[in-house]
Amino acid sequence: INCIENLCNEILFEIFDYLDGYDIYKAFSNLNIRLENLLISSSLSMKIEISSNTIFDFHYKQFLKCTFNQLTIILLHAPRLSHLHCVNIIESKDHSKSELMIKLHSLTHLTMTLYNLEFDDFEEFLLKLCSPLQLFDAKIKSRDRSYLNADRWERFISQNMTSLIRFTFRYSDIIDDEFELTFYHSLINRFTSSFSIDRKWFFKLFIEENELIYSIRQYQETWIDFQEYLHINQNTKNNINDSLNPYFPVVELSIIRTCLTENDEPLINKINFIFNMIKVTYLDIECDQMTVSMLITILHSLINLNSITLSNSALCQQMDLSIRDKIIFNAFLNTNKISKITLQNVTENDQIESIFKYFPRIHFLDYNV
Repeated sequence: INCIENLCNEILFEIFDYLDGYDIYKAFSNLNIRLENLLISSSLSMKIEISSNTIFDFHYKQFLKCTFNQLTIILLHAPRLSHLHCVNIIESKDHSKSELMIKLHSLTHLTMTLYNLEFDDFEEFLLKLCSPLQLFDAKIKSRDRSYLNADRWERFISQNMTSLIRFTFRYSDIIDDEFELTFYHSLINRFTSSFSIDRKWFFKLFIEENELIYSIRQYQETWIDFQEYLHINQNTKNNINDSLNPYFPVVELSIIRTCLTENDEPLINKINFIFNMIKVTYLDIECDQMTVSMLITILHSLINLNSITLSNSALCQQMDLSIRDKIIFNAFLNTNKISKITLQNVTENDQIESIFKYFPRIHFLDYNV
């Protein structure tokens, strides 16, 4: 029979690695002098999560829904921090800027969710970190469209994040009555520059209800790439810089909504300019209900498509088109470049046959029941 306080330090450190920092202190701080000294050891690194779901916020409630100024003060007391995950970071109400430099030389992983914060303030905060970041994940909801300045991101990362390996970026644009196209919207094609492609960072657009989301993510192979693996040289496939490779999905557009009808056409018209600014080559539609007219409008706007994924597609249903829709759809059929299609929840043979009729250039077809 043995006791936990008799375990060697190495085993205790391994146990602590599975626990939250607050839970470690709560469980072990008052057991004996040896464990007390171990908890304040310079070689012990702990994970601390500030969450409204734990008792921790009862003691530190003033630090929750947290401003940038408050976060700066907290970080000054954590010089050996290696991983930082922050959500609900908001703009400071007093607008006073801290001049303190936060030297976190061990910080390699940073994940943040920001609300209503200007890019200038966020950039200033990142400059103060003086950290060798390897993973940087930023989710942003703000009216400041300068976050869409890809060239500014490129300059900042090149000069200040030289160790960065993985970059994830997600900016949400609300499509409401106040939505207006800006100069920065015209720059989004720069997110597909060689700087991003060389690092295997790829650009994707999401339409989720009334939000247009711009995303940078690490490249992940899809079924399209797997199918092409069977037909093209592996070395060519791995060369993601090869712009002559027509099978590589450079830009994705994902539409995730409960329904899309003619009532949503003003939303599509508002962002149609953005479709023209960037070459969307892969379209993924996850929509329970979609009218044929809306699908035709979307397809007609994306002239560079070569791959699509359709769920409960209106194209698989009986089409009764207006004269206007017939003209638009016929123009699309004559010029479309779509050669790869995935179908979701399509089971009838006549539905699949209709796809071949509308897309005669198909090379690959995959369907999931």
